[in-house]
Amino acid sequence: MSDDKTIGEELSQEEFLARVRTARMSDVLRALPDAEIPDWVIDLLAIYDHQGSQGGIRALRRVADDALTRRAGRDGQRFADLAQVLDAFTTGLAGRRLRLAVGDTAYTDTETLFVPAAITRFASRAENFRLYKCLIAFLWAQNWFGTWREPALGQLAPYADRQRALALFAALEGLRLDARIRAELPGLARDMDRLGARPPLPPDWQDAAACLRAADADAAHSWTLTAELYRAGIAPLEPLCYQGELQPERVAEVVAARSARERDQFVAALAVIAAELANRPGVAAGEPPRFHLEREQTDRLFQRRRKLDRNVAVLFMVDMSGSTKGWINEVCRESLVLLCEALELLGDRYAIYGFSGYTHMRCEAFPVKTFAEPYDTAVQDRISGIRPQDYTRMGVTIRHLTRKLLAVDARTRVLLTISDGRPDDEDGYRGDYGIADTRQAILEARSQGVHPFCITVDDQAQDYLPHMFGPAGYTLVEKVAKLPYRVADIYRRMTG
Repeated sequence: MSDDKTIGEELSQEEFLARVRTARMSDVLRALPDAEIPDWVIDLLAIYDHQGSQGGIRALRRVADDALTRRAGRDGQRFADLAQVLDAFTTGLAGRRLRLAVGDTAYTDTETLFVPAAITRFASRAENFRLYKCLIAFLWAQNWFGTWREPALGQLAPYADRQRALALFAALEGLRLDARIRAELPGLARDMDRLGARPPLPPDWQDAAACLRAADADAAHSWTLTAELYRAGIAPLEPLCYQGELQPERVAEVVAARSARERDQFVAALAVIAAELANRPGVAAGEPPRFHLEREQTDRLFQRRRKLDRNVAVLFMVDMSGSTKGWINEVCRESLVLLCEALELLGDRYAIYGFSGYTHMRCEAFPVKTFAEPYDTAVQDRISGIRPQDYTRMGVTIRHLTRKLLAVDARTRVLLTISDGRPDDEDGYRGDYGIADTRQAILEARSQGVHPFCITVDDQAQDYLPHMFGPAGYTLVEKVAKLPYRVADIYRRMTG
C-alpha cells in the first residue's frame, strides 16, 4: 500500500508500525546508523502519540532530513556557529574582509564566498571544521590566483557540450590551485591532505598536471588544456570534497554589475573634476574639459611586500617541574589552549611536550601533542592533565626535542620553552653545571637551524637566561596572569 492511501486515514499503533516496516524501513536503514534506529523509533512513536498516524507518516517521509539533523547535531558543524572564527580565518587569508554567506553549494561569484549551512561529511567535528576551512581557502584561491580573469562564458561558447568543457576546466583548475596552495600555504595543503588523498591521476592527465604545477601556470593554460582534453575525449576528474563548484553564470552577473557600478562611479568622479576645471580662471564658459597626463607615475612610491607564505614548525617545551605547582601550572595550561586555537587558524605545524626529570637516570618528556596529531579532545584532555612532577633538567630535553623538530620539513623551526625557573636537579645539576649544559644544548640547536626561545615568569631570570639563551633569546612575563596573552603575542612576533 502506498503512503498516499494513508491521507485522512487514522491507524492504530500496530498498523502504523506495520506501515513503518513495510513502506519505509529501507529508507531508515539507508539514512540512519544501526545504533540510532532504536532512538529514532522511540521519537517516531512520540510523534504518533501527539500528532496521530498522519503526523507519524509525515515524519517517516522526512527520515533522510531528520538523519542529517541528528548527525549535524552530533558530529557536524554549522556555519552559524563558526561564522566569527571563519570570518577571521578568511581575513587572515586575504588580508582584508571577504564576505561569507550560506549557499546551496560551495562556490564564489568573485565577491562572496558561499559555503553550506552545515557540514556533516565526516564523523568528527574537527574534520568537518577542517572541511569548512579548506572549502573557504579553495574558493579564495580561485579569486587570488586568477581562475576568473578569463571570461568563462566566452571561453565555453565554442563547445557543443559546455557542461563537459566546464567540468574539464574545473578539474584542471583544481590541479593548478592545489599546486599553488601547496607551494605558498603548506599548512593549508596538509589540512587538505587530511581530508582524503587524491586518487592516482589517470595516464591521460599526467602531462596536464605537470604543466599546471609550474609556478607561472595560470587560468589561460587551463583553458588551453581544456580544449586539448575535450578534443581527445578525456573524461573529467571527480572533484575533491573541498573544491566546490564553478558557476560562471553567477560570476558573469556579478562582474557585469560591478563593472557597471564602477563605470558609474568613474563617470561621477570625472564630472566632479570637470566641474572643478570649469571654475578655474581662464576657462571659457562651455569649454569642454581637457585631461592631460603629464608624466608616468613615479617609481619613488613606497611599497610593502605582504608575506603570505608560512612554512613554520614550532615545538612547545613546557616546564612540568614541582615549582610550577598552583597558579603557574593553571595559567600555563590556559596559554597552551589559546595557542592551539590560534595555530589551528594559521595552519602552522606544532607539537607540545612537557618535561621533568629526577637525576640523569630519569629524564622525562611527556608528549601532549605530536606533530602528526590533530588538535582534538584527546589533546585537550592531555593539556588539562598537565601537572607538576619533579625537577627542571633542561639540556637533555632540548637535545631530544631538537631532533624531533629537525625531522619536520619546514623552513622555520622554533623551540619555545615555557618555564618558571633555572635548570635544577638532585645530582649536582643545579647551579653552574645545569646552566652550562643548557647553554650548550641551545648552541647545538642553533647550529642545526633551530631557533630556541624561552618565556619565563622567574623574576630572577636576568641572572642566568642572557647567558643561556642570549640577550634576545628570552622574555620575562612579570605578571603570571598575563602569560596566556603574552605567549600568543610573542609567538606572533617571532614567526610573523
